[in-house]
Amino acid sequence: MNDGVRIAALPLDVTVTSLEAELETGNPFSQQYAAKRLGWFGPAALQAVPALVEALKVEYLRREAIEALGKIGPPARAAIPALVALQNEALVGIYAKDELSKIRGN
Repeated sequence: MNDGVRIAALPLDVTVTSLEAELETGNPFSQQYAAKRLGWFGPAALQAVPALVEALKVEYLRREAIEALGKIGPPARAAIPALVALQNEALVGIYAKDELSKIRGN
């Protein structure tokens, strides 16, 4: 299923802004849900880049936040330093490298 279809299936009250707020709830399940779904919005989720970069500091959110930033693509350039810093992390380094190439347009 492509991300456009996934967005269409979301409840009507789910927006980039509401998902961005979910990242700050402190509830791990809600935070992971939000980070994953922000990626579905692609470049339209640009406003959430600072919140996703902040989420990179939370170990259980890193993979979802990294993937969401990659789906946002080149507009997420502000996340490059944070992703570069994660490239050598054992659990998420490979994801950081992959998504960096998408953000850089490689």
